[in-house]
Amino acid sequence: MNRLKKKKDIKNIDDTLYKLKNKKEDEGNKQQEILDNIKPVHEFYVSYGKASTKEDIPGLEGIWNGSRCTLNLKIKNGELKAYGDYEESSFLGLALLGRGLSAPEKKTKYVINYEGQVTGYAIKGTMRECSEKEAKITPSLLSDDKYTESILMVISDDKIEITVYLKNAKQEYKRFHLLTKQ
Repeated sequence: MNRLKKKKDIKNIDDTLYKLKNKKEDEGNKQQEILDNIKPVHEFYVSYGKASTKEDIPGLEGIWNGSRCTLNLKIKNGELKAYGDYEESSFLGLALLGRGLSAPEKKTKYVINYEGQVTGYAIKGTMRECSEKEAKITPSLLSDDKYTESILMVISDDKIEITVYLKNAKQEYKRFHLLTKQ
């Protein structure tokens, strides 16, 4: 009986050691995943800090390419304003299409606005993207504006790219995007 208990104890120790080893590996993998996810954000904040210490950009304007449309961009007196619009198509009655029936195509026009305060080559501001209909509604202090997001931006040294960081992006792929001068 005593030998049987010792064998069982040894097996329990082996099982525990195995579980500890796997747990340590899992923690290491999770830590690496967290570091990989935070690296682009860290690098952006470093570039934002450096950009904010540069001499103020005197002015900048022109047509810029955004991720969805072209934008009219202007920096004047320490303020950035950029706006543009685009259309997206959607089909009504998608289920009808499978049955050979045609459905009308619905086009929705969207507007996108960037506004911010410029410090050196860094910008802190907001981006608002919504349908043209929703853009006409002015958000109040008491209402929640679900279309406006806080952003940080960095203008490249050659003034042909602006990196935009959406601080509270819901999806990782939307966190960063570029504006490029035409």
